[in-house]
Amino acid sequence: MKLNKLSLKAKLLVLFLLVGVIPFATASIVGLWKSGDALEEQAYNQLTSVRDIKKGQIESFFNERQGDMGVLVETVNTLRDEAFKKLTAIRQIKKNQIERFFGERFGDVSVLSGNADVAAALEAFETAFTTEGGKTGGDLWTQAEKQFATWLVQYNKEYGYYDLFLISKEGDVVYSVAKESDLGQNLVSGSLKDSSLGECFAKALSEVAIADFKPYAPSNNEPCSFVGAPITKGGQTVGVVALQIPLDGINAVMTERAGMGKTGETYLIGPDLLMRSDSFLDKENHTVVASFKNPEKGKVDTEAGRNSVAGKTGAEVIIDYNGSPVLSAYAPVKVGDLTWGILAEIDVAEAFAPHVTGAQKDFFTNYKEQYGYYDLFLINPDGYCFYTVCHESDYQTNLVNGKYSSSNLGKLVRNVLQTKQFGLADFEPYAPSNDEPCAFIAQPIVHEGDVEIIVVLQLSLEAINAIMTQRAGMGETGETYLVGSDKRMRSDSFLDKQGHSVKASFAGTIRDNGVDTEAASEALAGKTDAKIIIDYNGNPVLSAYTPITVGDTTWALLAEVDEAEAFAAVNAMQWMMGIIAVVGIALIILVALLVSRSISNPINRIIEGLAAGGQQTSSAAGQVSSSSQSLAQGASEQAAAIEEVTSSVEEMASMTKQNAGNATEAKGLADTARSSAEKGTSAMGRMSQAIEDIKKSSDETAKIVKTIDEIAFQTNLLALNAAVEAARAGDAGKGFAVVAEEVRNLSQRSAEAARNTADMIEGAVKNADNGVEISQEVGKMLEEISEGSSKVNDLVAEIAGASNEQAQGIEQINTAVGQMDQVTQSNAGNAEESASASEELSAQAQELNRMVEQLRGVVGGSKSSSESHQVVNDAAGRTETHVDFNSGTHQAHNVLHKASRQKTWSSKTANSAPQSEEPAGSEAENPERLIPMEENKELAKF
Repeated sequence: MKLNKLSLKAKLLVLFLLVGVIPFATASIVGLWKSGDALEEQAYNQLTSVRDIKKGQIESFFNERQGDMGVLVETVNTLRDEAFKKLTAIRQIKKNQIERFFGERFGDVSVLSGNADVAAALEAFETAFTTEGGKTGGDLWTQAEKQFATWLVQYNKEYGYYDLFLISKEGDVVYSVAKESDLGQNLVSGSLKDSSLGECFAKALSEVAIADFKPYAPSNNEPCSFVGAPITKGGQTVGVVALQIPLDGINAVMTERAGMGKTGETYLIGPDLLMRSDSFLDKENHTVVASFKNPEKGKVDTEAGRNSVAGKTGAEVIIDYNGSPVLSAYAPVKVGDLTWGILAEIDVAEAFAPHVTGAQKDFFTNYKEQYGYYDLFLINPDGYCFYTVCHESDYQTNLVNGKYSSSNLGKLVRNVLQTKQFGLADFEPYAPSNDEPCAFIAQPIVHEGDVEIIVVLQLSLEAINAIMTQRAGMGETGETYLVGSDKRMRSDSFLDKQGHSVKASFAGTIRDNGVDTEAASEALAGKTDAKIIIDYNGNPVLSAYTPITVGDTTWALLAEVDEAEAFAAVNAMQWMMGIIAVVGIALIILVALLVSRSISNPINRIIEGLAAGGQQTSSAAGQVSSSSQSLAQGASEQAAAIEEVTSSVEEMASMTKQNAGNATEAKGLADTARSSAEKGTSAMGRMSQAIEDIKKSSDETAKIVKTIDEIAFQTNLLALNAAVEAARAGDAGKGFAVVAEEVRNLSQRSAEAARNTADMIEGAVKNADNGVEISQEVGKMLEEISEGSSKVNDLVAEIAGASNEQAQGIEQINTAVGQMDQVTQSNAGNAEESASASEELSAQAQELNRMVEQLRGVVGGSKSSSESHQVVNDAAGRTETHVDFNSGTHQAHNVLHKASRQKTWSSKTANSAPQSEEPAGSEAENPERLIPMEENKELAKF
C-alpha cells in the first residue's frame, strides 16, 4: 500500500515510530558499544594498575633488602675492624710484656754471672764437690753452703724463681737451691745431658742463653725452661749460673683477661706447637703440663699457630684448637734465640655479634627479628659457616665443598666469591630448613681485593606473601602471584592455597602445581600485556602480566580475575539496555497513538517554525552558558593564583626566619668549637708537663736503684770479711765489731734508698695516671670540635636549600600574577559575548511569542478558513508572516535588519563605560512585541 493513500493518523503513527525507534535504537546500540568498551577498558586498566603497583612493591622489596644488606655489611665490617684492632692491641701488649719478662730474666742471670760472690760460691762448691769425690752434702760442701747459701736462697725466693743452679765448667751441678735429683749430676755425660737444663748449660758456656720448655725429670717430669750465663774469672769461663723459670710468672702475664670478654684468651706456643702458657678455655688439655703430657690433644695445630711460629704476623678468622671459629691475632715472639708464637683469640660469635646493651640477644639476632628475615649467616672465604642465628644443620659446615655445596646457598656463596659483588639465590628446596623453598641474598666484605667475610640473609617467604596476597580492589576471584623461570610459584596463591603455594609447587609437578600458562610464558619471555587466557585451574580469566627482574633471574608477575567477574558490569548493562529498549518502544507506540488523534497539519507547520526558533534559542543559550562557565573558571583561576601568591609569600617568610635561626645556631657552634680547641690546647700542655714529671721521677728512681745495687755489693763483701775476721780472731776478734758496724750503716742506707724508691715509684704512677686523664680530656675536646664542625656544615646546607626555595617561591609569584592578568582579560571578553547572546535570546523569544499567538488562533478556531497576516516592525528589523489554513501551506518571511545590536565593552578596565548605545526602537521601546503572560501559560498547557 502506498504511503500517500494512508490516512493522516496512520502516517503520523508510522512517522512517530520511525522518528522514535530509529534514533533510540541507534543511540542504544552506539551507547551500549561505547559503554561496553569503556567498562572493559576499565577492567583492564584496574587489573593493570594492580599489576604495576605490585611490581613496584616487589622491586622496592628487593631494593630494600639490598639496602639492608649494605647497612649490615658496613656494620659487620665495622665490628670486624674494631674486633681485630682490639685483639691486635691486646696481642701487642702481651707480646711486649712477655719480651720484657724474659728480658728481665736475662738481666737477672747476667747480674748473677758477673757477681764476685757467685764466682766465689761456685769455686767453693766445686772445690768441695771435687775434694769429696764428686758428691754433695759432705763437710766441705756443707761449710760452703753455710757460707753462701743464705743469700742465694733469699735471691731465688725474692725474684720468684723455681730453682738456682751453680754448674762447673765440666758440667757438674755443684749447687741448687731446690736440691732436687739434678744436684750432683753431670750435664755433659749424665742422664740430663739432653734435658732443657743440659741444653741451657751447653749454650751458656759462651753467652747468656735460654733453653725451651721440655719435660724435666727432676721436677716431676713437668715442662721446664732455664736461662743461664757464663761465670768468668780472669777472662776465662769457670762455670755457669742457671735459673729455672717459674711457669707462674708467664701465666700471670698471659692469663690476664682484661677486655677479652667471655671467650677471649691469649696464650703462647712453641715451635713444636705445644703450649708455653696455660689456656683459659681448655684447662684440661691445653695447659703447658697437659700439652706436653698428651701432645695429640694439647697441640695447637692451627693456621694462626703455624704462621706465628713461622715468623708471620696477622689477624684473621680461623678454626682454633677446639674446632671453633675465632678471630685470631698472632705474631712471633723472640725469646733469646727461640721463636715462640703469641695468639690472642676470641670466638667469632662474640666478636661479630656483640650483645646490645641491656638485651639478652646479640646484635644479629635482634637484626634478624626486627627486619623479618628467616636467618643470618657469616661465612669464611673458604666457605666455612662460622655463625648463624638459627643454628640449623648448615651451621659450622662448608658451603663451598661441604654437604650443602650443591644447594642454592652453596651456589650463591661460590658466585659471590667469584664476582665479589651482591648476589641473590632464587627459591629452591633447602635441606637445613626442612627442605622448604628458600631464597638468599649475599654480599662479601672485600678488603684490599680479597673477600674476608660473606654476609648472607635468608629471605622470609612471609614478607613476599604479605605484598602479593594484599587484595585491595581484586574482588572475589582476583589474585596476584609470582612465577619463577622454572614456572613454579614464588608466592602463595589465594585461590588454590593447597595446590599452588610455593611449597606445594616445588613438591609437585609443573603440570599439577606449577603455572604453565600463556601469560606466564610471555611474561618470562619479557613481554608485558593484558588479555583473556586460561589460568592454571583451567578457567578463563582476565590476566595482566609483566616480567620482573630479581637478581640474575626473571620472574613473572601476574594479576588475574575471573572473566565473568571482570565483565559482570558489561553483561548487566546489556540486559538493562535490552529492557529499556522494549519499554521505550512500547511507550513510543502509545504516545504516537495518543498524539496522532489530535494533531493536524497546521500544528505540523507551526512546529517547524517553533523548531527553527528553538534551535536559535538553544544556540544563544549555549553561548550564554559557555560565557558563564568561562567567567566561573576565570574566577576560580584568579582565586587559585591569589592563594599560590599568598602561600609563596608565607613560605618565603618562613625560610627567611629559618635561615636567620640557622645562622645564629651556626655561630654558637663555631664559638663552642673554638672554646673546645682552646681547652684541648691547655689539656695538651698539662699532659706534656705530666709526662715530663714522669721522666724526672724515672731518672731519680734509676739513681736510687743504682745506689741500692752498690750497697748490696759492698754489704756482701763486708759480710765475707766479717766472717773471715771472726774465723781468725775467734771470740776476741775486734775487727768483727768494726765490720759489723759498717754492715749496719750500709743496711740503713739500703733501707733509706728503698723508701725513696717506693716514694718515687708512687709519684711516677700518679703522674702516669694524671697523663692518662689529661689524654682522655683532650680526646673528648677533640670529639666536641668534630661534632660542632659537622653541625655547622649541616646548617650551612640547610641555609643554601632555604635560599633555593625562596627563589622558587618568587618565580611562582611572577607566574601567578601573569595568570591573573590573562584571566582578567578573558573575563572581559566573555562579558562582551554574554551581552551579545542576551540580545539574540531576546529577539528569538519575541519570534516564538508570535508563533504561539498564531498557534492559539488555530487551536481556538478563529482563523480556520481565512489567511492571517501580521506585520510587526521594530527598529531592529521587519518580520512578515502569512498563514493559509485552507491550502495547508505556510509561508514565513523573516527579514532581519541588524544595526548596531552589539555593545562594545572595554577588556582592559572594569570601570569604563559602554562604547555604543542601544539602537533606537529596541524591545523596551516596542511593548507591542511582548507576549502577555496569560498567552504563555496557554502555550505551556498545550
